[in-house]
Amino acid sequence: MHCVNPALRMTKNVSVRRPSRPWYRPSLTTQIMIGLVVGVAVGWIRPEWGNNVYFLRDIFLNLIKSIIGPLVFSTLVVGIAGGGDLRKVGRMGVKALVYFEVVTTAALFIGLAVVNLTRPGRAVPLVTGATETVQKIGQTHPQTLIETLVHVFPSSVFDSLVRGDILQ
Repeated sequence: MHCVNPALRMTKNVSVRRPSRPWYRPSLTTQIMIGLVVGVAVGWIRPEWGNNVYFLRDIFLNLIKSIIGPLVFSTLVVGIAGGGDLRKVGRMGVKALVYFEVVTTAALFIGLAVVNLTRPGRAVPLVTGATETVQKIGQTHPQTLIETLVHVFPSSVFDSLVRGDILQ
């Protein structure tokens, strides 16, 4: 069939092009790759520079950690609200739980296999003065099964977000 409207016939041959960006403004992916290559090169050539700018690393990691909680929370809220029917939301939750369990189990087995094959830390001498660190870790984390179960549930809705316990 032929197009009756001549205006439609004219737009048929027109190609849509994205506006080209200037050479001095590369895409975000290109910027990330350039930063990665420059960072590796500088760290390889002058490793002491990394120790001088440790605060930039800490600031960056703290900013990344601070956005994880709100990002997970908003993703869950939008996902549940956009689900519509409660049955669909329930099925989606079951599928997500099964997927999470399967992938976590696979990651566990891969990690155990890699650790048993490579034996990391085998040549590292143990420090005998590390008892303070071990005691400090033992005091801050739950030690019994009941304490672990109590720790799973936050004391308030925003408590786990504030402390950064995403899995809680």
